[in-house]
Amino acid sequence: MAETDTPPVPAAAEDVVTLQSVSVAYGKNYALRDVTAGFKPGAVGLLGPNGAGKSTMIKSLLGFIVPTAGQLRVLGMDVATSPLDIRARIGYLTEEHQIYGWMTVREAGRFQSAFYPRWNDKIFRGVIDHFGPASPSSGFSMKA
Repeated sequence: MAETDTPPVPAAAEDVVTLQSVSVAYGKNYALRDVTAGFKPGAVGLLGPNGAGKSTMIKSLLGFIVPTAGQLRVLGMDVATSPLDIRARIGYLTEEHQIYGWMTVREAGRFQSAFYPRWNDKIFRGVIDHFGPASPSSGFSMKA
């Protein structure tokens, strides 16, 4: 898909996220087993105890984890064939940041940008300049 080509968001009656018979196994243990679900546009929350498969489902929908079986679609796109296009349209914030603690925010941004072909450095710099300390040239330490 070309960088300027973005599929339309499905109509309100259509599911924006679908899982069809999705399983994710780690050896003999299943994080997800034969899950079929659809989500309409709007806010969605996943509730369940630790180990229920919530994070595994989200990571699978973003293409970070390849399911053992089944098919996933997000915004009409197949996760198996279009994970980068999906990630370009979805915001995902983990519970904890997955970057090295010795990096400054600017260094972490440079590191992360390598994984996102459509990374917009101007927006990134604007956000850290807006929320960062009074001295933007400091680089901002990740450690509190």
